[in-house]
Amino acid sequence: MSQIEPVLIFFVIVGIGFAISRYLDHCRMKAVRAIATQLGFDYCGRSRQFMHGSVWRSELFTKGRNGYIKHLIRGQVEDLPIAVADYQYTTGSGKNKRTVRQTVAVVELQQTSLPQFSLKPETVFHKIGGLFGYQDIDFETHPDFSKHYCLKGNDEAAIRDCFFSDVLSFFENHRQFWVESTGAALIIYKRGRSHKPQDWQKLINSACRVYRQF
Repeated sequence: MSQIEPVLIFFVIVGIGFAISRYLDHCRMKAVRAIATQLGFDYCGRSRQFMHGSVWRSELFTKGRNGYIKHLIRGQVEDLPIAVADYQYTTGSGKNKRTVRQTVAVVELQQTSLPQFSLKPETVFHKIGGLFGYQDIDFETHPDFSKHYCLKGNDEAAIRDCFFSDVLSFFENHRQFWVESTGAALIIYKRGRSHKPQDWQKLINSACRVYRQF
């Protein structure tokens, strides 16, 4: 085998991988367009301007590098402006390089005022971090919530005011949610999970349920 043949094989494999990736993305685009039509939403593609501007300062949207959205749809549910999109970003480099992908729902807060906060499932790293001063707002009245969730934000008093008993009970029974408030929008997702287009309706319904808790 000549020295040039392995190079050609490499480029053929890369080309095939790229073609498959483009084809799958095209199929996803068609499926998302169909869902958007079914819901009466607009398909906006990669147009960042159709998401509330405050989301770009959130914890999720400032993680890693090379972050971008695609397959963005936008519409209203009972006069509540909602956007859903695929979002991905890259962390690490070399052998530790990783691309994180998830489907994200964004609800604009029009008649509700919330403080900025981040709510996510608690991990062993959060528990260890707590020993060194890592913020985690706990509630003695709801130990199950405090056990399973890590809640943080700059204005702890305001956060405690909006996480009243019914809200805490809701999240105790629905532990799959990752939620961020920018003050002007709620961001609902599960880190590293891309929902199938046929499940976007369920994600929208879940986002509405989270919004209504507040």
